[in-house]
Amino acid sequence: MKINLLLLLSLLMFSACVTMNTVGSKQITFGSTVEVLENQATARVEYKGYSVLLQELEKKSKVQMWDETKIEKEKTLLPQGGYVIVRISGYTIDSANTKWWEYIIQNREGKEILRQKGKSDVPKYNVSSSGTTWWNIDIIYLKEKPKNDFTIYLIDKLTNKRSAYKIYTN
Repeated sequence: MKINLLLLLSLLMFSACVTMNTVGSKQITFGSTVEVLENQATARVEYKGYSVLLQELEKKSKVQMWDETKIEKEKTLLPQGGYVIVRISGYTIDSANTKWWEYIIQNREGKEILRQKGKSDVPKYNVSSSGTTWWNIDIIYLKEKPKNDFTIYLIDKLTNKRSAYKIYTN
């Protein structure tokens, strides 16, 4: 009975993970909508716009009781376009090392507005009964506020696969 229940829970959790990243699925992250366009590389994205970063900064400044000078200085450090969080996972240490990844951002018209290679970063890992999973996070800072929705391509150069996500900045 316990084994059947555990098996059922495992299957439900696995199917939930798969459907969250299936082509056409959408997820709201930090007030923006992320739609899966292609899903071949083992990565996913989230987007934090400038307004979200500003709200977080204002909350932090109140808790830490910053003066106005400190607040204004911190505001100048925020990326005007926010940033994209890339979460990478894999079954080998190399597959989750961001040095094997490249990111391309295109505007709505398909014009490339940013191309960035990942830098070498040793991944973290989780160990479970099903094996070791390696993971990493990369941040892509956008210097300018996107005029409208944009597409980001995540290219896994190790396996020659990619995923693509459309980000609606809401």
